[in-house]
Amino acid sequence: MNPQQRVTPAADVDPSMLDLEKITHHTRLPDTAFSLAVDRIIERLGAAVSWLWLALVVVIVTNVVQRYFFGTRIVDVDLEEVAWHLYGVGFLIGLSYTLRSDHHVRVDILHEHFTLRTQAWIEWVGLIALAAFLIVVLRDLLPYAHTAYQAGRVPVPADAGVWESLRHWLTQGERAQSPSGLPARWLLKFVIPIAFGLLLVAGFARWLRCCALLFGFPRPCFPVPTDGGDPSASSLNKTES
Repeated sequence: MNPQQRVTPAADVDPSMLDLEKITHHTRLPDTAFSLAVDRIIERLGAAVSWLWLALVVVIVTNVVQRYFFGTRIVDVDLEEVAWHLYGVGFLIGLSYTLRSDHHVRVDILHEHFTLRTQAWIEWVGLIALAAFLIVVLRDLLPYAHTAYQAGRVPVPADAGVWESLRHWLTQGERAQSPSGLPARWLLKFVIPIAFGLLLVAGFARWLRCCALLFGFPRPCFPVPTDGGDPSASSLNKTES
């Protein structure tokens, strides 16, 4: 191995990062070809959707400034509904991103003390239960979203142009119940099954990573660790040697 490419030893790592690793405990599972492909898609989608949080802050601040600095006594219903819609989309899409990065909140007093294989067995069983739940929920969510899309919808006028047809398509269907509420609430309801579908795919990808560690199938992309260490480090050492 080239001395200039030697991996940084643990003694040279910033102590604050070591403390962070103790706080944010993760199960070190090997990657598979499928999980890497899914992770890339979900990571890019999560990064794109994360901009919604900035938009949400702008909407909330605008509503507050409008009420308390310009003397508007009536709450802007449109802005409130936009805020709720942005929050809903960001939260729902964030479920799969959080599962992919293993950053869900854990009440963990036992799990971090188990061996790596025991942790993988726990996740293996838990992900099967999660998949069963998501499949049952998705079976009901798709008709739910479709019903919202069909509610009150009328055919597009025969002489409508492209933009008129698009506007008609968006504004038809279920809308907010308040008189001045936003149209196209069915779009938000379609996000729910899409988000749960992404969560199902992300869970399946992580389940395959558990299988790779426990059974060696599908084939891991790098040697499976036996001491609970980071498998990516094993891959790095093998590549640079």
